[in-house]
Amino acid sequence: MAYEVPALGTAGQVYTAAAHNIIVNDILEFAPLVGVWSTYVPVLTQLGAVTKTVNYASYIVAGKLVIVSVYLDITGTGTGNNAVTVTLPVTAKAQAGITGVFYLLDANVDNYVGTVVGASTTTVAFYRANAGNTPVGVSPNFTFANGDSIRFSVTYEAA
Repeated sequence: MAYEVPALGTAGQVYTAAAHNIIVNDILEFAPLVGVWSTYVPVLTQLGAVTKTVNYASYIVAGKLVIVSVYLDITGTGTGNNAVTVTLPVTAKAQAGITGVFYLLDANVDNYVGTVVGASTTTVAFYRANAGNTPVGVSPNFTFANGDSIRFSVTYEAA
């Protein structure tokens, strides 16, 4: 909605209660589009489910825009030479529209950074920077183990 706010301090113009109510009502009309941060419990897999501690897993929906931020500490083990995936809290409109960044600590070997992409409309996979089209877990071939951790954030359009 369009409205004109009078310039305060200009001779003869007064900021009235009616003008205030118009502005507040317009803001409140769009407030549901902004949403609030919600928590969720992501499922982490490396062939099978991997036990983990969820330090932080939150998302916000603004219209159809979804922003997700996750920090997991690994407490179990995965299965080597298999892609690492994590579930999303809201189904995406398209797998190709899911993008973000990650940091993975393989406590026994190295740290990895790279791109998060949609593995499906409900899960993401992780690809190291400058490592081609093979997901983390396969390249490099490693097994999640107690003491490892992964952090990531993604944005995408909801279905």
